[in-house]
Amino acid sequence: MSGFLSKPVVAACIVKNFRVLLAKVDHPEKVDIHNMWEFPGGKVDSMSEPLKEALVREIKEELDISVRVKELLHVSINKYSTSEHSSTVLFYSCIRNGEFDDIMILPKSGLKDYKWMGYEEIQELYEKGEVLSGAWESAIELRERGLI
Repeated sequence: MSGFLSKPVVAACIVKNFRVLLAKVDHPEKVDIHNMWEFPGGKVDSMSEPLKEALVREIKEELDISVRVKELLHVSINKYSTSEHSSTVLFYSCIRNGEFDDIMILPKSGLKDYKWMGYEEIQELYEKGEVLSGAWESAIELRERGLI
């Protein structure tokens, strides 16, 4: 089925001091995204799961932190060279519940690193081919809104 869309993917744009949290993907079997930087998040479990609830769940599973989802920033369609599938990614601005200074971000399965990045660093990594296009487009949106 060419062009088949999988379950939606939700991603969190968590901003702190004009920097945003990105995660580095660790999926060697997925050559299109392995070692790429993206916003943390994941697939919606079922079509009946509300998108914002799915994002809160995914961030808790991946980062072990709680967030409050604010607004939709950007929607992107990811097409993969190794598959006929594509995914719809919905990027939301999020607020961290609690302080940033006392959290320790622990990588879980599927991610190898996390980093707070400013716009210029994201741009530099994107130009090197190390940031997924949807994440780059969302970084531009964050910049235009004066958040990073």
